[in-house]
Amino acid sequence: MIAGQSLGAGSLPHADPLRNTAAARPRCGMPVRLEAAPAHVQRIGHAVLKVSDFRRSEKWCKDRFGFLTSDEVEAAKDVPLGAFMRCDRGDQPADHHTLFLAQLPGKLGLLHAAFEVANLDDLMLGHQHLRAKHRQPAWGVGRHIMGSQVFDYWKDPFGNELEHWTDGDLFTAADPPQKLPMSALLAVQWGSPHPMLAGKLAPPPGLIAFITALQLRFKRLFRRKPKGLSS
Repeated sequence: MIAGQSLGAGSLPHADPLRNTAAARPRCGMPVRLEAAPAHVQRIGHAVLKVSDFRRSEKWCKDRFGFLTSDEVEAAKDVPLGAFMRCDRGDQPADHHTLFLAQLPGKLGLLHAAFEVANLDDLMLGHQHLRAKHRQPAWGVGRHIMGSQVFDYWKDPFGNELEHWTDGDLFTAADPPQKLPMSALLAVQWGSPHPMLAGKLAPPPGLIAFITALQLRFKRLFRRKPKGLSS
């Protein structure tokens, strides 16, 4: 956000092509011919931040930017670990999330940044391009549960995680927040499983959620101010 900034005329370099489905077949006499190319990023969509105290960070962001919760994620009942939050645009649709705050183990800070690409074909061409360039894949391709977007995660040369996505959910301010378990954060509707759940010796999602909830409860316990002490 920049004070006094004006928006130029927006334009998408790639019009969404007609697609034939079982319900409708509008593409007739127009063969699909795709050219190998990197994905075409349209805009930055969201960021994911690891924080030390989810509730404090959530309050800070909501008080200053007016974010609305789309989905709150619980490691166990009444043990929140984070939330997907969207911009309040009133009756205008907004992305399912612009910011995801997550109180998870590991180094605090940016977990990943996500960029919307033109469409599914564009995402898959980008995936193919990055593989041909021997870049490091992180997770994907698949479709998330929360947000519903088709995703493709990669590591950049500096170790940062970046996401290409398309076809995400939109909500208005009238749509109420939801609570979902940690298993929905790790699971996919289709596609590649989360790296933590891949492989023959992968831990069950319930165990991951149990350990996370235990860690959060311990942190909550030791953060409590002893009675009788003034600030």
